[in-house]
Amino acid sequence: MLPKLHQTTKECHNLGSMDYNEACLRVKNKMNVSINMMRTTTECYKCGMHLWQTINVGDSNHLAVHTSWTHTFGFVSTQGSSCVLTRKFEQHSMYHWDADLSCQPVKSLHPPDNPYIPVYLIYGIFQIFLLAVVLWKLAERFGVTDKVLERLKKGKGRDAQSEVSETATTATVTQTSRASSDFPVFQVMAIQVFRGLTIFGTIIFHGESSRYWFMKPSAWNGIMPSDLMYPWFLWSMGAVMYQKYRTSLIFGTQRSAVCFEILLRSFRYIIFGFFLNTFEDNNLSLARFPGEMQRYGLVHLIMFTLEMSVMKKKVKVSNMTKPRDLLDCYPQAGFLLVCLLLHLVITYNLPVPDCPTGYTGPGGFHNYSSHKKCTGGAARFIDVLVFGEDHILRNAPCFDIYNCLSFDTEGILGTLNALLTVYGGIQASRIFVYYSKTRYHFTMLLIWGFFQVFLALCLCGFVKEEGLIPLNKSLWSLSFALFTSGTAFLVFTALYMIVDVGRWWSGTPCFEAGLNAMLLYFGHIVLSYSFPFSWVQVDKTSFYEFVIMDVITVAFWIIVVIVTYKKNRIFLV
Repeated sequence: MLPKLHQTTKECHNLGSMDYNEACLRVKNKMNVSINMMRTTTECYKCGMHLWQTINVGDSNHLAVHTSWTHTFGFVSTQGSSCVLTRKFEQHSMYHWDADLSCQPVKSLHPPDNPYIPVYLIYGIFQIFLLAVVLWKLAERFGVTDKVLERLKKGKGRDAQSEVSETATTATVTQTSRASSDFPVFQVMAIQVFRGLTIFGTIIFHGESSRYWFMKPSAWNGIMPSDLMYPWFLWSMGAVMYQKYRTSLIFGTQRSAVCFEILLRSFRYIIFGFFLNTFEDNNLSLARFPGEMQRYGLVHLIMFTLEMSVMKKKVKVSNMTKPRDLLDCYPQAGFLLVCLLLHLVITYNLPVPDCPTGYTGPGGFHNYSSHKKCTGGAARFIDVLVFGEDHILRNAPCFDIYNCLSFDTEGILGTLNALLTVYGGIQASRIFVYYSKTRYHFTMLLIWGFFQVFLALCLCGFVKEEGLIPLNKSLWSLSFALFTSGTAFLVFTALYMIVDVGRWWSGTPCFEAGLNAMLLYFGHIVLSYSFPFSWVQVDKTSFYEFVIMDVITVAFWIIVVIVTYKKNRIFLV
């Protein structure tokens, strides 16, 4: 018997019967025997084709095709003859294919829609807004705005935008005398801007527009833009919390008190994470135990308990020839190295029943269905052993492509490598403590960024599959941890130059969002399925309503963070 796809085969007969991301393929059986239509996608690495539909002699079937992926499809007749084609289908297009031994290409009967028009519109509006802001800033620099406002008798000092800019600029960098080399206290605005950028990215990539193929997470190996948001959020947590806890220590708080605060904060993160897991489904017998906030709390507890235990209050200012930031932090680096080695040893040496040792694939259809029940290898085995199969993520990103088993992307084993991501953020903040000059900040940030990205690409062999350690968000592989930390360094460096050094942007609204990141994170999840942030589509054939939902969501949270910042209200967890 031929293996069959897990998805229900959907038929289509006209444009009105197609949803977004769908095309219609009419297949005419011109063989003198029945044929079995088979298919797979090029996204499914090393996957065999599976039964799609059986078509009798002379019949025509209309089959709905998903347009997010390139398909490999064809037929196998009951006599053994076959034909295989590869084709990328476009949204709402009608296609026709004559199934015979001549293996003719697919014909297009109706031109496709352009599903990206809503994105183009939003991008165009954003570019116009950005141009207006740039022109306004130039006018301010040359004094044009002051003259215009004075003429209009509205120039009572400065406009609201200037106030936001000056307030943000004043808070850019505060530090004690660096000449004394004692107790450097700092506040780099770009850290909060970067954190706010990641939380807005999380809202967008987890929003309704995530149905676009380029906004989906990677199915298994590889990396997509949405895969960067949560690691960058962890990285920014390392940077922000290092600032906070170091400042508390410098101004007289006992180490034990800071460590107790870290413990309580981590516990709250974990509890809130479990609350979010049960928000839509309170069936505790099937509740998911791991989660994003659970990992967030755990790595926060481990890294900052260690950091506060060995952190020096007094530091000597470094230069490029004497990197004291590295020499003073060997306990943290040594602990992190042990965790990374432990992850590698367990991943590639732990025996998993009925699976090859060291297997890190998605199971299911992967490797021509030879390891169907081996999803994630040692990572899933440990999670099932600790939590039980009913208490991990059931609809993993690999399910639609590979038909994999339940697998938790925030499992125990991957948390060891997530410590590296947080350590990257801590190191970024540490650079501003140990180095006094902007050129040193800029140089060290770039060195850390490019080195980690290069090392990650070497580990994955500069390819998506078959590298030594592929980039994999679900497993949080070592190459993935290095790549996301390195790219975070590079993006943060750009923001540092724009916001703190050049002062070309006040950081609004990302700065305010960074200060209230937890309010946005929890608020977005709780309200995400409520009107006006989401509703049942009226027109299920296009992306327009999805994009409108996300525009409303982002606009709402921008207003919220600006208002709360003006009122000095910060939501702390």
